[in-house]
Amino acid sequence: MLCLLTVLLSTAMQAQIKFGVKAGYNLASMSLSGDVLQSSNKAGFFFGPTVKLSLPLTGLGIDGSVLYNQVSSDVTVEQGVSHSMVVKQLAIPLHLRYGVGLGSVASVFFFAGPQFAFNVADDIKQIDWKWKNAYTSANIGAGVSLLKHFQLHLNYNIGLSNMGEAQSDTYGSLRGKARVWQMGAAYYF
Repeated sequence: MLCLLTVLLSTAMQAQIKFGVKAGYNLASMSLSGDVLQSSNKAGFFFGPTVKLSLPLTGLGIDGSVLYNQVSSDVTVEQGVSHSMVVKQLAIPLHLRYGVGLGSVASVFFFAGPQFAFNVADDIKQIDWKWKNAYTSANIGAGVSLLKHFQLHLNYNIGLSNMGEAQSDTYGSLRGKARVWQMGAAYYF
């Protein structure tokens, strides 16, 4: 038992922490309740600082970021009124990672975990849309690391809670969630 504890502690002490920057492209699909509102996909972007903690020999790690995240969608109301909804948020994704590598040249990794988002967008008064202050989603994805510094990834972000809602006398309560494909790159110092 003492030997196992010693090995675990020495592995944790050799953990590698790397800081970097991350940026990328969003392609969103808004899911709006009811048949009243329809949406079409639009592009967005994200960027911000990131940190990665890797445990040697195991392939396991954790990463987290603080990202400015912007996603947009055109929303058409039944009467033909159309508005562009722009989700602006401070997003904090936290991922558990598992990587398989070829030494310092390249590695492939898989990741999953929650994302916590805090709204910074304005409400849309024309359709009485109010953004929630905070909401959660989940990420699942894969990527490749190159030369210990560069990382490319693709992930799918699934909304777990409503990101906003509207109340209408004509249509009742309307709610929305986002599903977002994200392609990104990171550079670790």
